[in-house]
Amino acid sequence: MGELHAEALESCRRQPDPAVARTASWWRAPAGALDEHWEYQYRHGTMHVGQHRNTFGVAQESAQDQVCTSLLDVFLVIDESGSIGSSNYVKVRAFLADFYLAMPVTPEDVRIGLLTFSTTSKLRWDLSDPRSTDPVLAGESIMSLPSPTGNTYTNLALDMASELLYDTTKGARKDVPKLVMVMTDGVSSRADLTLVSATNLREKGAIIVVLGVGAGVKAKECTSIAGCESETNCTRYLQTDWTKVSEEVSTIIEAACLDLAKDAVCSEWSDYGPCEGECSKEGLQTSTRTEISPQKPGTPPCSTCEAPQGRTCAEQAPGLTRTKSCTMPVCKVDAHCGEFGEWSTWNTTCGTATRRRQRSNYNSPPASGGGLSCLEQNPPKSETEVEIVDKVPCPVQQQPGPWAEWNECTATCGGGSRYRGRVGLPQEGDLYGGETLEAQGIPVRETEVCNENPCPIDANCGDWNDWTDCSRSCGGGSQSRKREPWLDNAQFGGRSCIQQHPEGQSALRTCNAQPCPVDEIVGDWELWGACSERCGPGVQVRHRGQSKQEAMYGGKTIAEQNEELADGEKILLTEQRECENNPCGPCTLPFTEWTDCPVCSGTRSRQTMVIFDFFDGKCTEHTNEVESCENHCPVVPEEGGGGGGTGGSGSGAGGGGGGEAGESSEEEKQETGGFPTAAVAGGIAGGLLVIAAGGGAAYSMAGQGSSPVVEVENEIAPDSSTADIAEQEREALISPGEQTEMWSA
Repeated sequence: MGELHAEALESCRRQPDPAVARTASWWRAPAGALDEHWEYQYRHGTMHVGQHRNTFGVAQESAQDQVCTSLLDVFLVIDESGSIGSSNYVKVRAFLADFYLAMPVTPEDVRIGLLTFSTTSKLRWDLSDPRSTDPVLAGESIMSLPSPTGNTYTNLALDMASELLYDTTKGARKDVPKLVMVMTDGVSSRADLTLVSATNLREKGAIIVVLGVGAGVKAKECTSIAGCESETNCTRYLQTDWTKVSEEVSTIIEAACLDLAKDAVCSEWSDYGPCEGECSKEGLQTSTRTEISPQKPGTPPCSTCEAPQGRTCAEQAPGLTRTKSCTMPVCKVDAHCGEFGEWSTWNTTCGTATRRRQRSNYNSPPASGGGLSCLEQNPPKSETEVEIVDKVPCPVQQQPGPWAEWNECTATCGGGSRYRGRVGLPQEGDLYGGETLEAQGIPVRETEVCNENPCPIDANCGDWNDWTDCSRSCGGGSQSRKREPWLDNAQFGGRSCIQQHPEGQSALRTCNAQPCPVDEIVGDWELWGACSERCGPGVQVRHRGQSKQEAMYGGKTIAEQNEELADGEKILLTEQRECENNPCGPCTLPFTEWTDCPVCSGTRSRQTMVIFDFFDGKCTEHTNEVESCENHCPVVPEEGGGGGGTGGSGSGAGGGGGGEAGESSEEEKQETGGFPTAAVAGGIAGGLLVIAAGGGAAYSMAGQGSSPVVEVENEIAPDSSTADIAEQEREALISPGEQTEMWSA
């Protein structure tokens, strides 16, 4: 165990735990006596190191951001009950050592006392103990703390802290903020008394922060000790586990800083002024600082408590002014320069001759206290005095002057030569019998070989080939050419092909940019024209419409194209064909027979049909004729037979009646133009009877007493030259009974 303590203590002296390195690296002074730099950084002001930080390790961006006060009386109230266990208590010791290292512990700034509690409360040291202001001494004692045992009477330690924090005989300082840091792993054995003790301590003005470690702590009790109304929003209570307890040093300090007062922000110290005082005695140098922003109060620890106040810059040691001793210069005494001795002999009998003399005891004693040296005195006093006279000139041996610059080499490569020369000084007229350089055998011209490096040999890149044929004869084509050979054989720094010809090995250009000829494209056929003849064989003609493309850029017209085309391949602009309209002759069929006259005062009629219309006009022939029966009275048969009209027939019980020419036979129905006459027994009651005849030609007949036939769209009778006319006529005969049925329908 002793080896463990020694090792931990040595670690304390060397470096803090990495978990608190961010805080400890600027809070603590190194072990041993504080030198002037650390005294400045850690004991005075707000300890700006690199960037500005607040007292509890929170990085600041500006010198005007305020920091927590570094004037503080602290008591650590540490649980040492048996539930912690020996292995975890090693972590408690490490936590305490790191806490000390993280705080600016000095007699003038932060003092830290230590209380432990279990079944009883034990004061390990108060604020007057040297360990309260010395991290090394405190570290030695912390490592010697006994293993935990007993119950958890937190209230006893809080009561003891309440007395010691305000007992000036025990090192407590009046009007200095008070901070209690409670560390526990479980519920207090007397929770009721613990809350009373914590309340009393806060009402006296102390700030309490609580660090709960492990699963046995009760958050409600811990937050109540810290004086928080909410379990979930209490910045003065932190909970962790034993694996992370060493990482919570800076966190618990930052939590305390939230409620502590903020000291005024002071400027950086000015440079020390000059040493002031009497000569040859000890003097003082002064450095000053100013207050950038005022102090701010902290959070009152209870509802009736006054808010803790931060310190002004004047209240932060050493105040707004600091001094350091310095040594004043000795009093001002000029140097002693002595008197000149005898002159020396002349150094030559010709030319410029010199002689000298020297002071004895020169600069002895030297100037002191800012006194003047011999040369600074008026007039200046040199140690040696020289006299110069000109005697008869002495013979002068000519001396070589500096070499001139080399002239230009006779070749830039492959080996050339160059030379340079120099002249003798002084010139021959000023030698007074002395020798020139040539007479002395000193060279005045020298030659050397230059530019022996091989001459660069450029790569062989060849000449341009001929341009290739144009890729198109018109409309914009391209041509290319190449340099051949194109070799990578440059030597001795010669240029490559691409350096000689940045445009590259190949070249490309446009050619035949003129537009291509566009031949005329014939238009579409228009509709056929009318037949040249009204009836019978004729001719129809049609022509091409407007060309789809006119000839352009030297293209060929249709006529020019036809000149080159063979017969049968030429482009036709006009085309004709044979046509045949209606056959020449009447445009109507022959009239039917006259209808019978029913009475002498009546009328009779006959009809025909239009066979065709002409291409230039409709058929205008009449298709219905009506005349009076006055001259065509009916003949009454003697034997009851039916009477026929002029060209009709009749039938009765006793036989058939005939027209004017007598009875008609079947053969007599054949009429001019192939029109069949239908034999109809007399007495059609009127109406229109349509009869099929002549290969499908249709024509109309009006019965006796019918209304005049109203012509409808003329129908053209088709060609019936190949039909059996007699057979068609026979089919057209309709018996009286059939007529009756037809008209009834």
